[in-house]
Amino acid sequence: MSRNLLLRRIAGAAAWLVAGVAVCVLCNPGLLDSKEAAAAEVARSIAVTAFGMAPGGVDMVPDAAGSLVRFEHPPLQLLCSALGIRLFGAHLWAARLIPGLLAVAAALALWAMLGRVARPRSGWYVAIVLLTMPAWVLQARTLMGDVVAVSAVAIAWAGLSIAAFDVGASARSRWAWLGVGIFALLAGGASRGLLSGVAVPSIAIGMGWWAARDKQSGLDRVSSAVGSVCLIAGLGAMALVIAKIFRASPGESSWVLGTVLHAPARSITFDQSVAVVAHALAPWSAVLPFAIARMLRSGQQDAQTAGWRGTVVAGLAVAMFAHGLLAPLAQDAPFVGIPMAAVAIAWALQGLELRRQGSSVALLGVGSLMAAALLRRDFTAIPETALRAFGTSGLTAWPESAAQARPIWTAGLIGFGLLAVVCAFADEDAPKLTDRAAWRDAFANWAGAATEKLTRGWFIAIAVAMVAGAGTLAAIRMRAPWLPSAQLRMIPLNAWWVLAVVPPALLITHRVLSRLWAKAATAWFGGDRGGLLVLGGGCLGLLMLAQGHLVLASSRSPSSALRRYAALRQPGDELAVLGVDPRAAVWSEVGPVTVHKDAEAASRWLASARAQEGARRFLAVDSTSLLAVNRMHREHEHARVNLPVLDARSPGVLLVASRLAPGESSHNPLDRVLLAEAPAPQRAIGVELDGKLEMLGVDLTDERGRATVAVVPGQEYRFTTYYRVLGPLSDGWKAFVHVDGHGRRHNADHELWGGQYGLSSWKKGDTVSESCELVLPASFSPGTYQLYVGLFSGDTRMAVTRGAKESDGRIAAATIHVM
Repeated sequence: MSRNLLLRRIAGAAAWLVAGVAVCVLCNPGLLDSKEAAAAEVARSIAVTAFGMAPGGVDMVPDAAGSLVRFEHPPLQLLCSALGIRLFGAHLWAARLIPGLLAVAAALALWAMLGRVARPRSGWYVAIVLLTMPAWVLQARTLMGDVVAVSAVAIAWAGLSIAAFDVGASARSRWAWLGVGIFALLAGGASRGLLSGVAVPSIAIGMGWWAARDKQSGLDRVSSAVGSVCLIAGLGAMALVIAKIFRASPGESSWVLGTVLHAPARSITFDQSVAVVAHALAPWSAVLPFAIARMLRSGQQDAQTAGWRGTVVAGLAVAMFAHGLLAPLAQDAPFVGIPMAAVAIAWALQGLELRRQGSSVALLGVGSLMAAALLRRDFTAIPETALRAFGTSGLTAWPESAAQARPIWTAGLIGFGLLAVVCAFADEDAPKLTDRAAWRDAFANWAGAATEKLTRGWFIAIAVAMVAGAGTLAAIRMRAPWLPSAQLRMIPLNAWWVLAVVPPALLITHRVLSRLWAKAATAWFGGDRGGLLVLGGGCLGLLMLAQGHLVLASSRSPSSALRRYAALRQPGDELAVLGVDPRAAVWSEVGPVTVHKDAEAASRWLASARAQEGARRFLAVDSTSLLAVNRMHREHEHARVNLPVLDARSPGVLLVASRLAPGESSHNPLDRVLLAEAPAPQRAIGVELDGKLEMLGVDLTDERGRATVAVVPGQEYRFTTYYRVLGPLSDGWKAFVHVDGHGRRHNADHELWGGQYGLSSWKKGDTVSESCELVLPASFSPGTYQLYVGLFSGDTRMAVTRGAKESDGRIAAATIHVM
């Protein structure tokens, strides 16, 4: 063996080892949801009852063993987690280890498969794509998805494909891969039933063989035997499952179905199937439709290539059908087509050579950008769509975490789309930056390529924009009353230079990026420009995973609070939970934990330790219970201070301490709502409502937090109202904010405190602040407007019992100037 070959193999082994470790311990190592704690507890119960593991001194949930029958997750995955616990102890990383390693083994099988049919680098392409797909990685590092089932399908499909279509391999190699494929096929059936685990990979191989049957000169008897048997077995398994579905009743479960049936859902099956592919595989799903189109191109191809391509496309189609069949009937129906999608993308991108230009390549780039923009819209408008990648339902996004993840998703998806465009239009003949003659020729060619009418129209558009801008500027100086809002005025004022600068700038940018991309593709990937898209897409995928999906999912996880307690814990300190699954504390290995059922008991438990020196008490509390515990704490404290919160990084679960230690500061989110000192509002009001609430004043601030009375339509502002509680209040009231003037009104009615804190939560003497977002429509006319506020319930407004008011019961809060 040569030295270079040995080094390459060592580097490859090291890369796979790093991938395995990354999948198992990616980013946040803690629990993501109480569902994962439940799965880990069932796995530990199996380790004790089936594998003879000692309980280890930690009490299990009493019904853990019995809940195996009711549990929605595949038994084989729980068995793999139980085996890891039996081998390495009751640790969360041990429960995740074997499923994660199976995911890496599946990626290795696909790497071996694609490396045989295409260029050797294609195997690395599919590994990068697969190990940066959210659905693959997130399910591989948690206990909530179907990574064992999908990995089994991937290994079975890869093994059977090599046995059926790699006629150039040795007989020993093909028979070995056939054995691996059959074993993985059995594992797939044991994990998720006959349809997803057996029918999908079998029919994929059979359809690939069927597509290549008219080119028998390229296949041998082994190929025909494997292909025909797989086709018959796959169709038989599918027929058996369909017959079972028609005879089964809700609540029934069997090894044939691989899941528990529920009453048919009313949601649209097509929407569920498309969403699970589009959202769970992003950003790679943006290029998937165009990759499939390239796979379906006709042309000169031998029987082996036709079989390989046929099995990829057929496998993805059958996986979609299987998911669509089970999705309305089963909770968290698995989608096992992830490996087929990864192979399709890698295979399509490895064929994008620099010298090969055409409409299909341009369509791939532009279409991927448009698809990525649509995905970005889904992710930012409905953040819960990103959580489909975890393979389980019921996960919700916390608003603060969603706001943190939105720019990451925007950067990742739009960046991927732009990379696809640059990849599609890469040109190694683009001029150098210092070659002035080449740039003159490029502009001349661009002008020549455009028709004379188009060039003339460009100059005319610039002239018209300059006239419109000059007219708008003159009207502004004359204070013309017909002028639109300030935001709309910016269009004619800036249109002329945008039209003059942007087209040449785009041309220069395209030329520069095309040359840089082409040189990098030539140097690193032998002229294969798709390699840079795979590498860049992999980096963006990891960014979205680490700073988008995991941040969003961990917003309701107790892991952050429990790790903070573990870091602060001193001898004698105690931990309790309220509204948090105690199994999460057990699996976070933070020691014994006390469970409280209500806020009153938790508050008394904390209060009993405040007067003591030394040891402290900590409470991991969910955000919905924080208000009640905080209210009881304030009632016991003469200073009416809020609870000390030491960890609020996860908005859903916070860590409360009985008292602060020297050098510590509180991060209680209620500090922004329940004020310790009297505020100094921008405009004082002093109006009393119903004798129970005093409106102290209001603030209007811009995006930077600066006080203002000038408002630009279309921009976001924060309107804050300050109250002092004078007596007991009842819930059911909402806030109204009216912007009136010039014959029109803008309503900003909203729930008080986003519906999280009702008026009944506040006690006499409390000073509270309440804010909302204020955005005027872009078409809002400039001028002076009056801002009115108040509270209402249905058709009734809370009466003003002291202070100035309008005849309709509204309170004049401020005068603003719309620009």
